[in-house]
Amino acid sequence: MRVSSGLRVVIGDDDVPTRAAVRKALERDGCEVVAEADSAIAAVRATLALRPDVTLLEVHLPGGGISAARRIAGELAGVAVVMLTDSQRDEHLIEALRVGASGYLLKDMDLTDLAERLHRILAGEIILPRSLRRGVAEQLTAEP
Repeated sequence: MRVSSGLRVVIGDDDVPTRAAVRKALERDGCEVVAEADSAIAAVRATLALRPDVTLLEVHLPGGGISAARRIAGELAGVAVVMLTDSQRDEHLIEALRVGASGYLLKDMDLTDLAERLHRILAGEIILPRSLRRGVAEQLTAEP
């Protein structure tokens, strides 16, 4: 489903080709990429200064994508933090949600769906990769 967007987005990823592909997909659907960042510090600074609708963060962002998510979620309640990552580790997903991320997307997704998924997240839906749901549910139900 193609969505005409208008969303303002910060992309936090240290991989230049990934940032370019994400930017292209978002701009094709009418999003405005207001900043790109190659470190957690730069992503936090850009988000605090520009107050986008969404900040996309790689878990393995230099300086820590999850720590950047924690800081952004703690300081800017109006900005959705979404992890867009290669990490398929259940513990990364759980930690991201615990610090305030609103979604967890894997980079191998079809990027033509990215803007639509961001709209769903902003509407209150929590989007998690199907491949990680069972492991996360098992970990959460096993915890005291």
